[in-house]
Amino acid sequence: RTARSAVGLQYGNYESVQGVGYESPQGYLEQPVLALDGAVGVTGFAYSMQAHDRYLHLPYVLRLGEEQVLSRWNMVRQKLTVSREQCKVAVAADGAALLLSTGRGPTMWRSRAASEWPCGPWNALYSGQVRVIEDGDQLSLDCNDPDDAVFTCHVQQQQQQQQQQQQ
Repeated sequence: RTARSAVGLQYGNYESVQGVGYESPQGYLEQPVLALDGAVGVTGFAYSMQAHDRYLHLPYVLRLGEEQVLSRWNMVRQKLTVSREQCKVAVAADGAALLLSTGRGPTMWRSRAASEWPCGPWNALYSGQVRVIEDGDQLSLDCNDPDDAVFTCHVQQQQQQQQQQQQ
């Protein structure tokens, strides 16, 4: 089976390759790698005439080679200070979950490591910067009020274990 879009990746230089597929082992693509769930003040993207069902409801589920744009239209209370394409979340062909900031203002992220309960401090990711997403990380669309529009990332442990076994 061929992915709808493939993600070319060199950590630090993210490139999206639309319409170019790749072959994967049988059944591998069907396994979700990343789920983006709404934590606070976010909703599915319902403001496009061309929106597919997968964009309308949370959680967004991504598989190898897929990406999801997050924008002001994902906010319950939309703000013009958040871009129409604030960031992209993608799963690279190697299974890495990535956050690419694309907005005018920075996209905020924080770690949810066990040692940082309930969450670590907010960090800024500026346009063009890429970060690997880990299980439990949170993303904020609004740099002026980070706690107002938050997604929680759930990286599938099964996928991580398979990657470690292949190495």
